[in-house]
Amino acid sequence: MRFRNCRGARLFESTFGMSYETALWAGAAATIIYTFVGGFLAVSWTDTVQASLMIFALILTPVIVIISVGGLAIRWK
Repeated sequence: MRFRNCRGARLFESTFGMSYETALWAGAAATIIYTFVGGFLAVSWTDTVQASLMIFALILTPVIVIISVGGLAIRWK
């Protein structure tokens, strides 16, 4: 089985100078250990934080775009 777009392995590879395969195994081990130690509650908390960040970005992105194009008033002229 081949993993596609494994960004965690690329991050470990560039940060720690590991080979891609070693970085892939290290990332998998870190995820498994985190899940076993923290349990389902820890995974739920990380999902909650990630969802909060995505909602924040979903709200902030249109605001930044509107401001960068000159506001809504320009649209109605």
